[in-house]
Amino acid sequence: MVVTSRAMAGKTMKELAALESSRGVFLRKLERLGQPMPFTLETRIDRGDVLSLIGAKPDVERAAKDLGYPDRPTVATDMIFVGLGIFIGGLVGLLTVTVGGLPLTLTASGGALIMGLVFGWLRAVRPTFGRIPERRDVGIRDGRAHRLHRRGRSQRGPELRHGAAEVRA
Repeated sequence: MVVTSRAMAGKTMKELAALESSRGVFLRKLERLGQPMPFTLETRIDRGDVLSLIGAKPDVERAAKDLGYPDRPTVATDMIFVGLGIFIGGLVGLLTVTVGGLPLTLTASGGALIMGLVFGWLRAVRPTFGRIPERRDVGIRDGRAHRLHRRGRSQRGPELRHGAAEVRA
């Protein structure tokens, strides 16, 4: 749930809990700018905060109406958002600045990289804009895949080596 309501911004958890729309809904997690935050009854919510709520579906939907935008987990990517970023980035990369008679440009790929940073920041500031699912490559991010590769094995290594031996035979 992304908090977008101006009326709810600045309220404490205690004030939110007292609302009729909060009945049957429990806060599991609070994130601000993508970072998990500890919370107490005195914690104030801001617009853009992401609240992970649990409860019966009708209760959560009722709370969503008061708080803001229900940001449901999905594996779908907003391709218009991504495509627009690449297109604008390509245009920015085509711009040429002449310094001392030498033309300088970012190139289309450099422009797309800059727009990736800009659109990533925009998504962090406005989570309701441009849906991009959470990353699923946890093993790669924390280095497990690198360590397994370095040792020459993986979870499916024995089966793969056995299969390769059968193909060669």
